[in-house]
Amino acid sequence: ARESWMYAIQVHSLELEPQQGGTTLRHENIFLDISSEGERSRRYFLGTFPQPLTRGYDSILVFTSIPVSLNINYGPFRYHFLGVHTLYEFVHTTPDESERLRLTFGSRGTSPVFHLYYSVRKLKEKYIFSINHITCFSQVSSSWGVFNSPDQLYAAAEYNYSPHGIDRGGSNRYDLGKYQAHQSSTVHSSHNVSFSTPSNFVITFFVRSIFSDYILGSLKFIPYTEYIENNKNSAFNKNKSEFAGDECDVKIQNPQDPADQDVSGLLVRRYDDQEHSDFMHILKDGMTKETHKTVWATYSGSYEITFTVEKKYMYGTSDDLTSQVPKAVHTMPDSYGQSFLKAQLNQEGITPNQLSDKILSGDLGVRGEHFNAITTTNEVEVLIDGHETFKRYYEIMMQAQHSIRILAWDISFSVGLVLAEQAETPRPVIYDSINKWITLEDVLLSKAKEGVKIQIIVWAHKILSVINRLLYLGEISIDHEVSKLKAKAEKLGLKVEVFHEYSGRLPSNLTADHMTGTNDIDIIMAGNPRGIVSAHHEKLVLIDAECPSHSIAFAGGFDICRGRYDQQKHSVPLSVQQKRVRRRMGKKEMPVGGPDVQFLWHDMQLLLKGPVVRLLHLHYAQRWSHTFTQNPKQTRAIEIRIPQIVSDKCKKHREIQLVDQFSDVTIGLERTWKGILDANLVFDDYKKLINQAKNFLYVEHQYPFQNFALTYYLCEALKSNKELKVIIVTSVKTDLPSGLVGDLFDWSQDHIIDHLQLIYSCAPDRVGIYGLANQDPITKQVKAIYVHSKIIICDDELVVTGSTNTDNISFFYSSELSFAIYNKSLARSLRMRLFCEHLGEDFEAMEGNHCFEVGFQTFKTQGTQNLQSLKEGLLSGRPVLMAPAENYDFLLKKVYSSSQATQFLTRLGLHPSDLQQLCVTATSATTDFLKRHAKL
Repeated sequence: ARESWMYAIQVHSLELEPQQGGTTLRHENIFLDISSEGERSRRYFLGTFPQPLTRGYDSILVFTSIPVSLNINYGPFRYHFLGVHTLYEFVHTTPDESERLRLTFGSRGTSPVFHLYYSVRKLKEKYIFSINHITCFSQVSSSWGVFNSPDQLYAAAEYNYSPHGIDRGGSNRYDLGKYQAHQSSTVHSSHNVSFSTPSNFVITFFVRSIFSDYILGSLKFIPYTEYIENNKNSAFNKNKSEFAGDECDVKIQNPQDPADQDVSGLLVRRYDDQEHSDFMHILKDGMTKETHKTVWATYSGSYEITFTVEKKYMYGTSDDLTSQVPKAVHTMPDSYGQSFLKAQLNQEGITPNQLSDKILSGDLGVRGEHFNAITTTNEVEVLIDGHETFKRYYEIMMQAQHSIRILAWDISFSVGLVLAEQAETPRPVIYDSINKWITLEDVLLSKAKEGVKIQIIVWAHKILSVINRLLYLGEISIDHEVSKLKAKAEKLGLKVEVFHEYSGRLPSNLTADHMTGTNDIDIIMAGNPRGIVSAHHEKLVLIDAECPSHSIAFAGGFDICRGRYDQQKHSVPLSVQQKRVRRRMGKKEMPVGGPDVQFLWHDMQLLLKGPVVRLLHLHYAQRWSHTFTQNPKQTRAIEIRIPQIVSDKCKKHREIQLVDQFSDVTIGLERTWKGILDANLVFDDYKKLINQAKNFLYVEHQYPFQNFALTYYLCEALKSNKELKVIIVTSVKTDLPSGLVGDLFDWSQDHIIDHLQLIYSCAPDRVGIYGLANQDPITKQVKAIYVHSKIIICDDELVVTGSTNTDNISFFYSSELSFAIYNKSLARSLRMRLFCEHLGEDFEAMEGNHCFEVGFQTFKTQGTQNLQSLKEGLLSGRPVLMAPAENYDFLLKKVYSSSQATQFLTRLGLHPSDLQQLCVTATSATTDFLKRHAKL
């Protein structure tokens, strides 16, 4: 394997910027989270501010060769996020090791502002510690009387120790054997009592008894360069380094200028059971290996332990260090737009085009480090709204020959995909012709009967999923939904197995290889990745992933479940009485999926072919395997290598033609998965996208700018770039809580509105914020269109979309999939389609005029007119102006009217319309249950 450079990133100090305008920070505990992809996150306590304003820190380091994310937060439950910075420049360029760099967290005027100072240095040495010999002079157990028996001696090692760490560093425990008085033993290497590390480490020796552990003492080792930095940092706190203390015999004449000193080697501090200590400097003056003895003499027992510490250069000899050239191991775009296409070397030293060819041919095993790589030669079809998306789901699934794999936040097997009379491909064999709709269940059972393997991973939150299903008229729980499918499948002779991740009774041997098992249908009920508010939020469907030449994927914002099916006209759902009025007037209804649509739903999905599908297959395999192993390291190490398949099934493949496809599309993938992949690269990409937009940003998001840090970045971009224009399209009201409940979880509708109003106030003439609503021309009923899409279009060059919302839950808690798509034709076409859908005839009349400025002015004109028309009782179009604040207040009351009796519930985050819908749905479900189970 090709070696890559390792770097030490050390946090030195944190400074609170004096606050202006009379606002003060209460005494708050400040925390720092450091994470990198492939490693677990680690949390540090930075102290209680505001006094003192500046604090220094000992040994807050991370050792890495890939990007690292830093996140500062404070407050109850640490839910006040001051922002995230991802450091990655050192991967591509050689850092200046003498420079102190600064990161700023927070926003002036609205939150405390902190400046964090850090440095990056290249690791040159590592240290190998081993125990050679142990002599027992007197037993510890001899003082225990009746329990006199041989001592069971252990050593516990902790690496990268920091006194500020809430979580421990890496650790190991070693069994050194049993000892009696006057007995000695040579510790052989076969006992594995040795380790190597570039960081500081602490090794503690103890004797274990039946009731407790008796600590003999400990040795603390710290690289001399780290010790010098700690002394500099401790100057802020006016005390000594935690590692050295006041008793340190090592004198540093000028720690600010260590160039004249021998800064190599290790400082070692020895502690006994009485906390007495001494200090020594080893491996200095060019020494590469030293052996020492230490004696632990206590009133209970005494031991002599001989150990060796060896210094190794990480890249050959010391002379080789200056000639080595660092190699990038993580591919990430330096910037957006044209620079997104810049070919960057990955671990194999090949360009994105070469990487894509190797992935498609099956010559390259796809691993975790490839996931964020940029791939080319992809084909993409863009699907907007449910009618178009569900129809393509049906058409593509019906052509599956090997497998259908679904990764879902929610799923409804009884949801209608397509009207039977409009089905262009042959109908499923498991289909009742009396039904108007062909459902997902019909398709899956039919394909399983044909030998196609069906695998589903669905998130199963025990509380939230039940509430969500009641609101959208689905089965009362995902367990009930799955049980019904299993019962029907078994009646057809199909073998079905259901795994519950949270049951704790899963077989540990079912890894990614089990994806080729003997069951016809496998379903995994996945738990929460990180706490009660987290979710597995990806929306992914893989068709024939085993066959690279025919594999295809759906990904984006759509779940295949109830409440999602709608058409681009977004006709207002009507009551039975209102439908009778329309029928008397000769108005015909366009049928909808399954039960009548209760929600107007706007969303987008991608249909993908090419090398990107291989990377998505890797993600699915990792999600599948982790369910059974619960081993992050093993999950990250999974490799997918799929050879070309030649079989009778492949011969039956029809070439799937994408409709209005875009070819040779460049795609970069990003994902979050708390506990497995803890880097916040998705957040960092959003930040770079905002900061580097030149002309415009078009944003459609479910929870736009709920995260304050992104709000701050957009406000700063608007202030610094006077040419930048922004359109934000969102729901009039989201399904997030508000009031006290929203504040508690830092996941509030109020935050979204406040942040959008703040963005608008920065540049009212260059920012447009719009909600979408529709009105039935006969009944005059007005209903909001729920915007569930997650789209940002930058300068008609780049599209960022997927399952990731711009809120704290997506960024910091859930598992998500996102796509950065570079293709000018695709970006412009998508924007034009969205403009035409939202603006209707006003924009369609401007056919051929692709200028964003025209659309911006049309949005502004129509949004203002619609707001005025709504005040007069008649809505003339869809977009309605939501800013400034008084416009939004009127729109909210008009679309979601409420009485004084329900305003108190609204303050608590319980909207009356939601409660009304919940009651109606619960009553309907109860009535249906009684009818089916009545005995009389």
